[in-house]
Amino acid sequence: MIQSEPLCPKVVGRDDVLASLEAELAEGRTILLHGPLGIGKTALLLELERRARVEGRPCGRSKETTRLSDVTEALRRAYPDAGRQARTQRQLRGALRLAAERRRGSLLLDRLGDVGSAVKGYLRSLRGLGLGVVIAADVEQPRDLARARARRLGYRELAIPPLHGRWMRRLLDEALAGREAAPTIAGPDRKRLLELAAGRPGFIRFLVDRLADPRHRRAGRLMFELLGSEVSMEILRVYTGAGETSVGSGSHPRSPRGLNIAEGAGQGSWRSRQGKENPGPREREGPLEAEQLLRRRG
Repeated sequence: MIQSEPLCPKVVGRDDVLASLEAELAEGRTILLHGPLGIGKTALLLELERRARVEGRPCGRSKETTRLSDVTEALRRAYPDAGRQARTQRQLRGALRLAAERRRGSLLLDRLGDVGSAVKGYLRSLRGLGLGVVIAADVEQPRDLARARARRLGYRELAIPPLHGRWMRRLLDEALAGREAAPTIAGPDRKRLLELAAGRPGFIRFLVDRLADPRHRRAGRLMFELLGSEVSMEILRVYTGAGETSVGSGSHPRSPRGLNIAEGAGQGSWRSRQGKENPGPREREGPLEAEQLLRRRG
Protein backbone atom coordinates (compact mmCIF):
# COMPACT_ATOMS: atom_id res chain seq x y z
CA MET A 1 0.00 0.00 0.00
CA ILE A 2 1.33 3.44 -0.94
CA GLN A 3 1.82 5.85 1.94
CA SER A 4 -0.17 9.03 1.27
CA GLU A 5 0.89 11.17 4.22
CA PRO A 6 4.25 12.93 4.50
CA LEU A 7 7.21 11.16 6.04
CA CYS A 8 7.67 14.26 8.20
CA PRO A 9 4.39 16.22 8.55
CA LYS A 10 6.06 19.15 10.29
CA VAL A 11 7.18 21.98 8.00
CA VAL A 12 10.10 23.96 9.41
CA GLY A 13 12.71 26.11 7.73
CA ARG A 14 10.74 26.37 4.49
CA ASP A 15 9.16 29.82 4.79
CA ASP A 16 10.95 31.15 1.72
CA VAL A 17 9.93 28.18 -0.41
CA LEU A 18 6.30 28.40 0.73
CA ALA A 19 6.18 32.14 0.06
CA SER A 20 7.56 31.64 -3.45
CA LEU A 21 5.12 28.83 -4.21
CA GLU A 22 2.16 30.85 -2.96
CA ALA A 23 3.17 33.79 -5.12
CA GLU A 24 3.47 31.59 -8.21
CA LEU A 25 0.11 29.93 -7.50
CA ALA A 26 -1.54 33.34 -7.11
CA GLU A 27 -0.32 34.20 -10.62
CA GLY A 28 -1.83 31.04 -12.06
CA ARG A 29 1.48 29.35 -12.83
CA THR A 30 2.09 25.64 -13.32
CA ILE A 31 5.07 24.53 -11.27
CA LEU A 32 7.04 21.28 -11.24
CA LEU A 33 8.20 20.73 -7.66
CA HIS A 34 10.86 18.06 -7.40
CA GLY A 35 13.31 16.44 -5.04
CA PRO A 36 14.18 13.06 -3.50
CA LEU A 37 11.96 11.03 -1.21
CA GLY A 38 11.78 12.52 2.27
CA ILE A 39 12.79 16.04 1.26
CA GLY A 40 9.34 17.39 2.24
CA LYS A 41 7.29 17.78 -0.95
CA THR A 42 4.10 16.27 0.48
CA ALA A 43 4.43 18.29 3.67
CA LEU A 44 4.74 21.47 1.60
CA LEU A 45 1.62 20.61 -0.40
CA LEU A 46 -0.32 19.92 2.79
CA GLU A 47 0.74 23.26 4.21
CA LEU A 48 -0.26 25.06 1.00
CA GLU A 49 -3.65 23.32 1.17
CA ARG A 50 -4.10 24.26 4.83
CA ARG A 51 -3.32 27.93 4.16
CA ALA A 52 -5.69 28.06 1.20
CA ARG A 53 -8.52 26.58 3.30
CA VAL A 54 -7.91 29.07 6.10
CA GLU A 55 -8.08 31.94 3.61
CA GLY A 56 -11.18 30.53 1.91
CA ARG A 57 -9.51 29.95 -1.45
CA PRO A 58 -10.46 26.93 -3.61
CA CYS A 59 -7.81 24.25 -3.33
CA GLY A 60 -7.71 20.56 -4.14
CA ARG A 61 -4.94 18.02 -3.60
CA SER A 62 -4.33 14.57 -5.03
CA LYS A 63 -2.33 12.01 -3.06
CA GLU A 64 -0.95 10.55 -6.26
CA THR A 65 -1.13 11.62 -9.88
CA THR A 66 -1.23 8.89 -12.47
CA ARG A 67 -4.76 8.77 -13.88
CA LEU A 68 -7.10 11.42 -15.20
CA SER A 69 -9.47 10.61 -12.35
CA ASP A 70 -6.77 11.68 -9.87
CA VAL A 71 -6.76 15.17 -11.36
CA THR A 72 -10.56 15.27 -11.64
CA GLU A 73 -11.09 14.31 -8.00
CA ALA A 74 -8.58 16.91 -6.83
CA LEU A 75 -10.42 19.59 -8.79
CA ARG A 76 -13.73 18.43 -7.31
CA ARG A 77 -12.30 19.02 -3.84
CA ALA A 78 -11.44 22.56 -4.89
CA TYR A 79 -14.83 23.19 -6.51
CA PRO A 80 -17.30 20.83 -4.80
CA ASP A 81 -20.38 22.59 -6.19
CA ALA A 82 -19.29 22.32 -9.81
CA GLY A 83 -20.65 19.61 -12.08
CA ARG A 84 -23.43 18.39 -9.80
CA GLN A 85 -25.67 17.88 -12.82
CA ALA A 86 -22.96 16.33 -14.98
CA ARG A 87 -23.89 12.92 -16.36
CA THR A 88 -20.52 11.99 -17.81
CA GLN A 89 -16.92 12.46 -16.80
CA ARG A 90 -16.38 14.71 -19.80
CA GLN A 91 -19.22 16.98 -18.67
CA LEU A 92 -17.79 16.98 -15.15
CA ARG A 93 -14.34 17.98 -16.33
CA GLY A 94 -15.85 20.74 -18.45
CA ALA A 95 -17.82 22.06 -15.48
CA LEU A 96 -14.74 22.00 -13.27
CA ARG A 97 -12.73 23.85 -15.88
CA LEU A 98 -15.43 26.53 -16.05
CA ALA A 99 -15.49 26.81 -12.25
CA ALA A 100 -11.71 27.29 -12.19
CA GLU A 101 -12.03 30.02 -14.81
CA ARG A 102 -14.67 31.85 -12.79
CA ARG A 103 -12.82 31.66 -9.49
CA ARG A 104 -9.09 31.31 -9.13
CA GLY A 105 -7.84 28.46 -7.02
CA SER A 106 -5.01 25.98 -6.59
CA LEU A 107 -4.49 22.41 -7.74
CA LEU A 108 -1.85 20.42 -5.86
CA LEU A 109 -0.85 17.16 -7.52
CA ASP A 110 1.41 14.90 -5.47
CA ARG A 111 3.53 11.92 -6.51
CA LEU A 112 3.63 12.32 -10.28
CA GLY A 113 3.51 8.95 -12.02
CA ASP A 114 3.56 7.75 -15.60
CA VAL A 115 0.69 9.89 -16.81
CA GLY A 116 -0.86 9.37 -20.20
CA SER A 117 -2.02 11.72 -22.93
CA ALA A 118 -5.43 12.24 -21.29
CA VAL A 119 -3.88 13.69 -18.15
CA LYS A 120 -1.45 15.82 -20.13
CA GLY A 121 -4.19 17.15 -22.37
CA TYR A 122 -6.52 18.07 -19.52
CA LEU A 123 -3.78 19.80 -17.53
CA ARG A 124 -2.81 21.82 -20.59
CA SER A 125 -6.46 22.81 -21.04
CA LEU A 126 -6.37 24.35 -17.56
CA ARG A 127 -3.58 26.74 -18.43
CA GLY A 128 -4.52 30.36 -18.85
CA LEU A 129 -7.52 30.08 -16.52
CA GLY A 130 -5.75 31.60 -13.53
CA LEU A 131 -5.59 28.23 -11.79
CA GLY A 132 -2.30 27.69 -9.99
CA VAL A 133 -0.93 24.15 -10.24
CA VAL A 134 1.89 22.45 -8.34
CA ILE A 135 3.01 19.04 -9.58
CA ALA A 136 5.31 17.17 -7.18
CA ALA A 137 7.71 14.56 -8.57
CA ASP A 138 10.13 12.21 -6.81
CA VAL A 139 13.59 12.73 -8.26
CA GLU A 140 16.51 10.63 -7.05
CA GLN A 141 18.75 10.78 -10.12
CA PRO A 142 19.21 13.13 -13.09
CA ARG A 143 17.37 10.75 -15.39
CA ASP A 144 14.31 10.88 -13.10
CA LEU A 145 14.25 14.64 -13.57
CA ALA A 146 14.69 14.23 -17.32
CA ARG A 147 11.64 11.96 -17.41
CA ALA A 148 9.57 14.41 -15.39
CA ARG A 149 10.57 17.25 -17.70
CA ALA A 150 9.83 15.16 -20.79
CA ARG A 151 6.15 15.06 -19.78
CA ARG A 152 6.08 18.85 -20.23
CA LEU A 153 3.52 19.40 -17.49
CA GLY A 154 5.18 22.29 -15.68
CA TYR A 155 6.39 25.55 -17.09
CA ARG A 156 8.36 26.52 -14.00
CA GLU A 157 10.48 24.26 -11.81
CA LEU A 158 11.52 24.40 -8.18
CA ALA A 159 14.06 21.96 -6.78
CA ILE A 160 13.63 21.54 -3.04
CA PRO A 161 17.00 22.02 -1.33
CA PRO A 162 18.21 19.99 1.64
CA LEU A 163 16.89 21.40 4.91
CA HIS A 164 19.37 23.57 6.81
CA GLY A 165 21.40 21.81 9.49
CA ARG A 166 19.94 23.69 12.45
CA TRP A 167 16.42 22.68 11.49
CA MET A 168 17.50 19.08 10.99
CA ARG A 169 19.11 19.10 14.44
CA ARG A 170 15.89 20.45 15.91
CA LEU A 171 13.82 17.71 14.25
CA LEU A 172 16.27 15.05 15.45
CA ASP A 173 16.18 16.36 19.02
CA GLU A 174 12.37 16.40 19.00
CA ALA A 175 12.21 12.88 17.54
CA LEU A 176 14.61 11.53 20.17
CA ALA A 177 12.74 13.30 22.97
CA GLY A 178 9.49 11.70 21.82
CA ARG A 179 10.83 8.13 22.09
CA GLU A 180 10.88 6.84 25.65
CA ALA A 181 12.92 3.80 24.69
CA ALA A 182 15.36 5.70 22.48
CA PRO A 183 18.97 5.12 23.57
CA THR A 184 21.26 7.97 24.50
CA ILE A 185 23.01 9.23 21.38
CA ALA A 186 26.42 10.85 21.77
CA GLY A 187 27.45 13.94 19.83
CA PRO A 188 29.46 12.13 17.11
CA ASP A 189 26.62 9.66 16.55
CA ARG A 190 24.12 12.50 16.21
CA LYS A 191 26.35 14.00 13.56
CA ARG A 192 26.43 10.71 11.65
CA LEU A 193 22.64 10.40 11.85
CA LEU A 194 22.27 13.88 10.39
CA GLU A 195 24.71 12.96 7.64
CA LEU A 196 22.60 9.92 6.82
CA ALA A 197 19.45 12.06 6.66
CA ALA A 198 21.27 14.41 4.27
CA GLY A 199 18.88 17.31 4.77
CA ARG A 200 15.74 15.20 4.27
CA PRO A 201 13.29 15.63 7.19
CA GLY A 202 11.43 12.46 6.28
CA PHE A 203 14.43 10.29 7.13
CA ILE A 204 14.63 11.49 10.74
CA ARG A 205 11.64 9.52 12.04
CA PHE A 206 12.70 6.30 10.33
CA LEU A 207 16.24 6.58 11.65
CA VAL A 208 15.11 7.23 15.22
CA ASP A 209 12.58 4.40 15.10
CA ARG A 210 15.40 1.93 14.47
CA LEU A 211 17.97 3.13 16.99
CA ALA A 212 16.80 0.69 19.67
CA ASP A 213 17.01 -2.31 17.33
CA PRO A 214 19.96 -4.45 18.49
CA ARG A 215 20.65 -5.50 14.89
CA HIS A 216 21.99 -2.02 14.25
CA ARG A 217 24.60 -2.21 17.00
CA ARG A 218 27.81 -4.16 17.31
CA ALA A 219 29.92 -4.00 20.44
CA GLY A 220 27.78 -1.09 21.58
CA ARG A 221 28.41 0.94 18.44
CA LEU A 222 25.83 1.92 15.84
CA MET A 223 26.23 0.29 12.43
CA PHE A 224 25.49 3.34 10.35
CA GLU A 225 25.82 1.77 6.92
CA LEU A 226 23.31 -0.97 7.79
CA LEU A 227 21.00 1.53 9.45
CA GLY A 228 21.08 3.88 6.48
CA SER A 229 20.53 1.10 3.95
CA GLU A 230 17.53 -0.32 5.82
CA VAL A 231 15.94 3.10 6.28
CA SER A 232 16.35 3.89 2.58
CA MET A 233 14.67 0.63 1.59
CA GLU A 234 11.90 1.02 4.17
CA ILE A 235 11.03 4.51 2.98
CA LEU A 236 10.93 3.23 -0.59
CA ARG A 237 8.63 0.38 0.41
CA VAL A 238 6.27 2.28 2.70
CA TYR A 239 5.99 5.44 0.69
CA THR A 240 5.91 4.13 -2.86
CA GLY A 241 4.81 0.52 -2.57
CA ALA A 242 7.91 -0.38 -4.57
CA GLY A 243 9.98 -3.45 -4.03
CA GLU A 244 13.67 -3.02 -4.73
CA THR A 245 13.69 -0.38 -7.43
CA SER A 246 13.56 3.37 -7.13
CA VAL A 247 10.60 5.36 -8.35
CA GLY A 248 10.59 5.77 -12.08
CA SER A 249 14.29 4.96 -12.42
CA GLY A 250 14.30 1.20 -12.89
CA SER A 251 17.50 0.94 -10.87
CA HIS A 252 18.44 -0.30 -7.42
CA PRO A 253 18.24 2.43 -4.81
CA ARG A 254 21.45 3.83 -3.45
CA SER A 255 22.27 4.32 0.19
CA PRO A 256 20.87 7.51 1.75
CA ARG A 257 24.19 9.29 1.40
CA GLY A 258 24.16 8.48 -2.31
CA LEU A 259 20.76 10.05 -2.89
CA ASN A 260 20.97 13.60 -4.06
CA ILE A 261 18.98 16.56 -5.26
CA ALA A 262 18.49 16.35 -8.99
CA GLU A 263 21.22 17.95 -11.02
CA GLY A 264 20.42 20.52 -13.66
CA ALA A 265 18.06 22.89 -11.88
CA GLY A 266 20.25 23.57 -8.86
CA GLN A 267 19.36 23.31 -5.22
CA GLY A 268 16.44 25.52 -4.32
CA SER A 269 16.51 27.18 -7.73
CA TRP A 270 13.78 28.15 -10.12
CA ARG A 271 14.04 27.08 -13.72
CA SER A 272 11.90 28.09 -16.69
CA ARG A 273 10.95 25.86 -19.56
CA GLN A 274 10.06 26.88 -23.06
CA GLY A 275 6.38 26.18 -23.49
CA LYS A 276 3.07 27.55 -24.68
CA GLU A 277 2.86 30.09 -21.91
CA ASN A 278 4.58 33.40 -22.59
CA PRO A 279 7.43 33.92 -20.12
CA GLY A 280 7.23 36.97 -17.90
CA PRO A 281 10.13 39.18 -16.86
CA ARG A 282 11.24 36.81 -14.09
CA GLU A 283 11.48 33.83 -16.46
CA ARG A 284 13.74 35.74 -18.81
CA GLU A 285 16.18 36.36 -16.01
CA GLY A 286 17.07 32.67 -15.74
CA PRO A 287 17.24 30.48 -12.64
CA LEU A 288 16.80 32.19 -9.30
CA GLU A 289 17.39 30.98 -5.80
CA ALA A 290 14.12 30.82 -3.88
CA GLU A 291 15.44 33.40 -1.43
CA GLN A 292 16.39 35.78 -4.25
CA LEU A 293 12.97 35.41 -5.85
CA LEU A 294 11.30 36.24 -2.53
CA ARG A 295 13.48 39.30 -1.93
CA ARG A 296 12.78 40.65 -5.41
CA ARG A 297 9.04 40.36 -4.79
CA GLY A 298 9.40 42.14 -1.45
